[in-house]
Amino acid sequence: MGIRKVQMSFSAGELSPAMYGRFDDQKYQQGLAKCRNFLVLPQGPATVRPGTAYVNTTKYPTKKCRLIPFTFSSDQTLAIELGDKYARFHTSGKTLLGEDGQPYEIETPYSSDDVFDIHYVQSMDIMTLVHPNYPPKELRRYGATDWRLVDVQFGAPLPAPGAPSVEYKVVASSGQTITEGEKTRYTLKYRVTAVKETETGSEQESPASPVGETKGNLYLNNATCTITWGTVADAERYRVYKNFKGLYCFIGETTETSFIDDNYSPDEGITPPIYDDPFFMSKGITSVTVNNGGSGYVYDRRGITADNWRILSSPSKGEIAGTRRVADSGSEKSPFSVRVYDENGEGTGATVELVTSRRVWKEQIDGSGDNGPSYDDMVTTTVTGIKVTNVGQGYSLPRVEITWTDHTWVGSWTDYFGRRATVALDVEQSSLRIDVKDSTGWGAELVPVVKDGRIEKVAVRSGGQSYTSPKLTVVSTVGSGASLTANVGKAGDYPGAVCYYEQRRCFAGTPTRPQMVWMTRSGTESDMSHTLPSQDDNRLRFAIAAQEASRILHLTPLQQMLAMTNTTEYRVYSGGSAPMAPDAIRSEVQAQIGASNVMPVVVNSTVVYAAARGGHVRELGYNWQSSGFTTGDLSIRSAHFFEDSQIVDMALAKSPDPIVWAAMADGSLLGFTYLPEQAIGGWHKHTTVNGAVESVTVVPEGDEDIVYLIIRRTVKGEVVRYVERMHERKFSALEDAWCVDCGGEYIGDRTTEVKGLTWLEGETVNILADGCVLPQRVVEDGKVTLTQSARHVIVGLPITADLQTLPVAVQLADGSVGMGHMKNVNDVFLRVHKSSGVFVGPDFDNLVEYKQRTDEPYGSPPALMDKEISVATISQWNDSGQICVRQKDPLPLTIVSLCWDLAK
Repeated sequence: MGIRKVQMSFSAGELSPAMYGRFDDQKYQQGLAKCRNFLVLPQGPATVRPGTAYVNTTKYPTKKCRLIPFTFSSDQTLAIELGDKYARFHTSGKTLLGEDGQPYEIETPYSSDDVFDIHYVQSMDIMTLVHPNYPPKELRRYGATDWRLVDVQFGAPLPAPGAPSVEYKVVASSGQTITEGEKTRYTLKYRVTAVKETETGSEQESPASPVGETKGNLYLNNATCTITWGTVADAERYRVYKNFKGLYCFIGETTETSFIDDNYSPDEGITPPIYDDPFFMSKGITSVTVNNGGSGYVYDRRGITADNWRILSSPSKGEIAGTRRVADSGSEKSPFSVRVYDENGEGTGATVELVTSRRVWKEQIDGSGDNGPSYDDMVTTTVTGIKVTNVGQGYSLPRVEITWTDHTWVGSWTDYFGRRATVALDVEQSSLRIDVKDSTGWGAELVPVVKDGRIEKVAVRSGGQSYTSPKLTVVSTVGSGASLTANVGKAGDYPGAVCYYEQRRCFAGTPTRPQMVWMTRSGTESDMSHTLPSQDDNRLRFAIAAQEASRILHLTPLQQMLAMTNTTEYRVYSGGSAPMAPDAIRSEVQAQIGASNVMPVVVNSTVVYAAARGGHVRELGYNWQSSGFTTGDLSIRSAHFFEDSQIVDMALAKSPDPIVWAAMADGSLLGFTYLPEQAIGGWHKHTTVNGAVESVTVVPEGDEDIVYLIIRRTVKGEVVRYVERMHERKFSALEDAWCVDCGGEYIGDRTTEVKGLTWLEGETVNILADGCVLPQRVVEDGKVTLTQSARHVIVGLPITADLQTLPVAVQLADGSVGMGHMKNVNDVFLRVHKSSGVFVGPDFDNLVEYKQRTDEPYGSPPALMDKEISVATISQWNDSGQICVRQKDPLPLTIVSLCWDLAK
């Protein structure tokens, strides 16, 4: 027996290659070199992730869409599909249908380009949606198939009463004489408001009526003023205010439409509400008139450019090359084929050519003989550049896939036939924009819409403010002749961040007032009124003082409210223990990292968010020692996940284990198992066959939080987008284990044919039938034929789950920690739990299957394992001593710990 290495936990997840020398780091002993399609659990084990079930195809398979959660209670949850001008609803793995049997949907104003910039917050049956280019909206649920999207009404809840009539009367006492001058000494002024109760018990009050006045003197005995006004619809009572020291102050309330003032003392602390229109700016650009559309324009073509091409992955170690014998047929031709695709969008039409160099050299093929050594003439073809022959349009993340189409060799003479490399390209800069010049105004953003080379119209994304005579200039590398005129008026200026804090609905981050925050009156949803003098429950409006005018992207409520821009993190609070009020507002810088536009999630009392630059994931939590919030990098040990990609969507699953899920721009799905109170955090990466994850959300369903995904797939050569639901982790029997993607399920009488798999047409699928793994099949005409009959069948795309340990670090007498020593793995011991099927080896090309069948009846699946197993691996000397574990069958596998025997 050689040296034995034990790994008791995998909770640190997959570590970056930059960490392979950090044997001193505690997380190294709990980390992995590869963790693909495995979840790491907080207790330490690694388990194959549940597969996904097909829910439905999105409305527009060629357009992006996004999922957001709707949770009224633990048993009333939905995943909302927000797409191009529509919303659909999914729950419990099914799509909500209308009366016509088709997916129930409602119309929305949001385009597919806008849905990922929508931020939201929910209160009961109402979800608030904000986007800087649209008025704030409420998605209201009135019934299962009665959803309505309406604008948030920040104006007065009731109309003001008309100007009241005021009648003064005084009755002289016996023997008293009152002169006319005494009667008319003062001007008595009154205003009236209407009041009603809301369903939540709060009050709504109208603006004050116009002034009603008369001459009079209420200091005289028996003097009164009768104030009378008209009825206001929906009003339950009325409040009367009298002018006192220049303010209208409260003197009484009544359910009638008249009130008698016999010189009540005004309450200076209660004055009529003043309503603002918070998200409109005066003198903004409201529209643009196209006087002449011109000709030859192209806007936002988003074609590709190869000026900065770079290799993302290649089996030939940092280059794209292949070697052949000169004598071989076809050696004079390029051994590569190319395909341009968009990794995160709908780009089409681009084509490229490879620029290559050829080097001819000689290779010795046998030793020295009577006639000396023999040589073959060899030619190595290397890709040195990429030439764009058609820029295409609509690209977001253009990629070039280069495939070795001939038998070529590199390095150790491995045949690279059929292998692929991936090259990243860039998107060309926009060729058309509109410049706005004005001596007083700023902040407008205008987007031209081009049709047949003409500017057909101009969309106002932000109206700006304070314009007097704006001049519009069309700037373009192509096209000419356009003439535009800006129309100035009251323009929208809409928030991009929203939350609830201290019984107020809060908004922030408009395009022209990027660091302004608005908070409704305490206890109200949309009451933006204030009073003079101000009261503690007035709406709040304030700007965060900052060095840079970065727009507030997120408002996150904890014990104190956090405001995040792309450069700075602030906390906003009263400055003490009392609630925020007009005279108690304080903002403080907590960090200067900055957040991306992806909405953060809150794990316990810690905010987890994607950083603005570099794409790393960070935490922001309260630190009692510093009496403030401090931030830390949660991805520092797994930075390789974020080097060539960034997060586009994020969600949190709390049960059965806390996992932050992140959809990446490269189409992968990252999971981060995170328990901050236990200092546990581990990353794991998940991929799917012929698919790219574009959006993720989580909603509670039963005892688990369920992950819903939008996955872009290529089926029968066509791009489609599916809503898919990750299955529950719990299963009671082997036949219930869901270890396929985009799957479907049959439960019924015994059958040898499963039909209705139309969404998998032409795909090779894995099959689990009554717990038995059957041979793979290709779906034809929406069905597959089984090799044996079964009652319970799960069919779907294969999942290959790979786990690889880190290079071995063991204490040796020479102090080398194993470095500089060749190693050979003899035996591997695994403790598994509720598992079936496992392949083990020194690398993924030399795996040995553990034979687990014992005394189970013929035709039945092997029993689930819950024990320690031993596998004798294929002998291989190398410098790392790593172990590779794979599960490629549709079966569950949970690895609790590993031990392997090393010869050195």
